Amino acid sequence: MRRRLTPWPLNSCCDTTIQRRVALMRSSLSKMDPTLRFEHAEYLSLLGNFQRLAGDAAGTKSSYTQCRDEMENLWREQTGQSEAHQLDAFAKAGLGEKEAALTLQEQAVAKLHAGNDFFDGPVYEVGLAQLKARFGDKDRALTALQSLLSTNGAMITPARLRLDPAWDSLRDDPRFQKLIATNEQRGPDK
Repeated sequence: MRRRLTPWPLNSCCDTTIQRRVALMRSSLSKMDPTLRFEHAEYLSLLGNFQRLAGDAAGTKSSYTQCRDEMENLWREQTGQSEAHQLDAFAKAGLGEKEAALTLQEQAVAKLHAGNDFFDGPVYEVGLAQLKARFGDKDRALTALQSLLSTNGAMITPARLRLDPAWDSLRDDPRFQKLIATNEQRGPDK
């Protein structure tokens, strides 16, 4: 099974070394085996995320465009992979293609639910919530986050919500403030 990167950029992008992370991703991409096309697209997506955080609009557009093009080529060869849906969705989101991004991510979530994938399902639901937040749909993003915080297996915690820049558009909402204020542990035993 392929190692899956999370939808947020390496989970530690919140520090002050964004430019170093951009350089690291560029270096990694230049050294990557060209036959690892999916992984190449994954790294392009991460590079685009870091460039966006660094304020490099041209670099962001270039990275997301390359990622989208690579994913569309892979789609023609291998249909039906939820990982591909998610990467393509985030590339399209980075390019401002709201409806296409949300549709792809919703398809990925639906496919995982249909297959009763309780391991990866919450990861893709977090991705969908991130896209909703990114495109200004605060109500649906916050509803999803409330549900995810009470779900076993969801890779989201109040601490991650506080730190991850993917949630910046929600920070001024009192409902988000309430979500990040809780430090309670979750799960059936708690």
